[in-house]
Amino acid sequence: MTEACAYTVDVVSPQFPCGAAWLANALLELQVPLPHLWGFETAAEWQDVGDGVSRYAAMHGPWRQTLASLWPGREFHFVQGVRPRFTHAFPWQLAPNQRTVWMVRDPRDALYSEWRRHQRNEGLSPAIDLPEFLRSPFLGGPVSVVDMLWLHLRAWQAVAQACPEQVLVLRFEDWKKRPVESLATVVRWIGVDACTEALQQACAASDVSRLQAIEQALALDDAQSRQFNRRGAVLEWEGTWPRSWYRAMGTEWLPLLHFLGYAPLQETGAPAPVCNLVEFLAWRGADGPQQRGAWTSALQPINAARRAST
Repeated sequence: MTEACAYTVDVVSPQFPCGAAWLANALLELQVPLPHLWGFETAAEWQDVGDGVSRYAAMHGPWRQTLASLWPGREFHFVQGVRPRFTHAFPWQLAPNQRTVWMVRDPRDALYSEWRRHQRNEGLSPAIDLPEFLRSPFLGGPVSVVDMLWLHLRAWQAVAQACPEQVLVLRFEDWKKRPVESLATVVRWIGVDACTEALQQACAASDVSRLQAIEQALALDDAQSRQFNRRGAVLEWEGTWPRSWYRAMGTEWLPLLHFLGYAPLQETGAPAPVCNLVEFLAWRGADGPQQRGAWTSALQPINAARRAST
C-alpha cells in the first residue's frame, strides 16, 4: 500500500543554491506553517500559546541564515489546510503528493554558486577551478557534483512530463525579476488566499539583502562564520565563466536546458565516464529491483549521451 502523504504540497529543489529559502520565507510571512524544512521536522521549535497562535521558541535560531522572518518569540496565526514540505529529495524518496512546486535555477549558476560556497565554507582550495570541482564526488558519494545536479533535475523532469498537472515549475530567474507575480502564482496554486499588499510585503521581507545583513552581523562576531547568501544574481555565469569552463558540461544537458527554458550550452566537453546508475540509486535509497529498474531507465540519457559522444 502506498504511504499517505502528510503534506499538501512538496517544494522540491536540488541540493544546490536555487533560492528555495525565498519561497519558504515568503510563505511564512503569509502565515503558512513550515512543518518540514529540508529533512528536518520543525514541530519541536514551536509553542502553542492558545487562540490559534504559534510562537517560535528555538532560541538557538537554527534557521537564522535561511529564514530572515523567523526569530525566537515571534508569533504566527497559521492558515489551516496547507502544509508544505520543503525538500531536496528525489521522487522515489517521497510519499506521493498531488502538488509539487519544482524550483530550479540555470544549472550553470547553481554549479558556480555551489563552487563558491565550498570555497567559503568547506575550505576548498583556490587552486581547484570550477571544472575540477564539478568532477569531484558529491559529498563523497558515487557520483560527481555535476552529475548529481543533472540526475536530480532529470528525475523531476520525468515527473513533470508524466504528471504535468501536478507540477508547477518556478524558475529562480522568473521570481527574481517578478517576485510578486511569481509568489501570487504559487499561493493560488497551493490554495492560499493573499491580497496584493500581503504579497508585496512578503516579497520585501524575503529579499536576500535581509539574510546578507544577518550574515554580515554574524561575521563581525566571528570572521570564520559560514556564508550561505552571496549575490543571488541572475545569469551570473554569463559574466564569470571563462570560455574554458564551457566544456565542463556534456551533451546530456542539452534536452534538459531546453525543457527548462534555459540557453543551450555554448560548447560541450569530452564525454565523462559512464555513470553507474545502479550504485547511485542504491546510495539514494531506491528500494527493490522494480523501482531501481524504472529509474535506471528514466535516467539513462546521461549515459546514452556519453556513449554517443565517444
